[in-house]
Amino acid sequence: MELSRLDGPALNDPLQITHAHQRRYRHVRSAHFLRVPLAMMSLAAGIVGLIVNALDLTITFGPGGAALGTHPMTALLIIMLSVGLLHFRLARPTPIWRYWIGICALCMVLMNLIRPDVIHDAFLSLAATADSRMGQDTSVILGVLFGSVVIRRTSRRLGLALVLLATTLIVFSFMGHSYDVHYLDGQMALTTLVALVPATFAVLTIYAHHPILRLMLASDENGTRTRTMVLIGFIVPWFGGLVLYLGYGVPDRAYPVEAMVLSVIACSMIAISLYSGLMQERADRSRREVERQLAFAAVHDRLTGTLNRAGLNNVLKQRWDRFRSTGRAVGVVLMDLDHFKTVNDTYGHPAGDSLLAAVGAALSPILRSTDIIGRWGGEEFVIVLSSVDQPKLESIAERMRLAVKDLPRVISEQNDDTVVPFQVSASFGIGVFRPEDESEADALKRADIALYRAKAGGRDRVMFQDSDDQPSAA
Repeated sequence: MELSRLDGPALNDPLQITHAHQRRYRHVRSAHFLRVPLAMMSLAAGIVGLIVNALDLTITFGPGGAALGTHPMTALLIIMLSVGLLHFRLARPTPIWRYWIGICALCMVLMNLIRPDVIHDAFLSLAATADSRMGQDTSVILGVLFGSVVIRRTSRRLGLALVLLATTLIVFSFMGHSYDVHYLDGQMALTTLVALVPATFAVLTIYAHHPILRLMLASDENGTRTRTMVLIGFIVPWFGGLVLYLGYGVPDRAYPVEAMVLSVIACSMIAISLYSGLMQERADRSRREVERQLAFAAVHDRLTGTLNRAGLNNVLKQRWDRFRSTGRAVGVVLMDLDHFKTVNDTYGHPAGDSLLAAVGAALSPILRSTDIIGRWGGEEFVIVLSSVDQPKLESIAERMRLAVKDLPRVISEQNDDTVVPFQVSASFGIGVFRPEDESEADALKRADIALYRAKAGGRDRVMFQDSDDQPSAA
């Protein structure tokens, strides 16, 4: 039954919330489409890096140590990762061959970390120079990227943590190239860095629905602010390092302490920006939930769960506007519980409240999804029905009358067969929108006249008011 589908922000309309949610996170879907071009960029960069290595070309930002092309094993792993990402589908089960590729890649990375000389000797014939090696930082990045893809279905949090670790290491490597300093066992090849950046972003798209990345992709104010803070958190330390290294000069050290500190600062500022955005997102979500609850309470009756008078007035106004533009028939049924005051006076207000609360539940199965029911005030209810003629209106009203008469039995069954010591009945007055009406109030007035005649005629009956003159019995 349509209790809350009103236009405007005042109603808790699930359809409107869904559309707002889709608009807010529309970039999440775009991120999934970017996986293929990012994987292709990584694949192309890996092949180019392998060619650079074969030609023994020197590519570096600074005058310091030369950065060779991509090591053959590194290129092989990048190609394996890129091919896996090209065939990755979120909605489909992971094929067994992708698990085997991931396991083989992890074994190769682990071997390079434990026994680098074995890997060096195995690929020595393919490398351009005898000192070409796969760096430890490159091994860790590729290892966590493969691990993130393999465990995505079993542990999404751990998978995201791994790809974020890879992102952090890439930030360190980028800083190293910018300042021409070496982390860990040496400087990552520039072509390797160029290949790993799109590969990492491609893996990140797998987790685009995670709250952290969803926040980064959100199109609202909080998402924009978080992206701006993340960007500033990276650019400011990086630019400060450029000023120190290239402007003032930093003394040579056995380990680049200044670059390491700047990298840690940049990663920390990015993490703080993300954490701040998540806390703001949580606060906004709580605020929106409270606003939805208040909006719902503003147009709903707390006791019966149906629309209140304000909500009914909104519905009647909307249906009237639609009637004026389309001419679609609209019926207004005014229902009043008979002798309700006697129930309150004799059995107490709790019994009367229980009876009122049971009315909406009893009438709901009779009404269609487009019909509206609400409490007009006291023991009066208004039912708005669209696209129905007079016989159908009277038929629905008659079924509601019988449902109300059956309420004592329903209440008794719901309360362990407790005997309800009173009978229940209701009178119904029906009016319809007419072309000559000035507003929706005219139909409601005719329904009120019909209800008055039903009461005067003995109650527990349905009356139809076709005009402002004489009612007709249903």
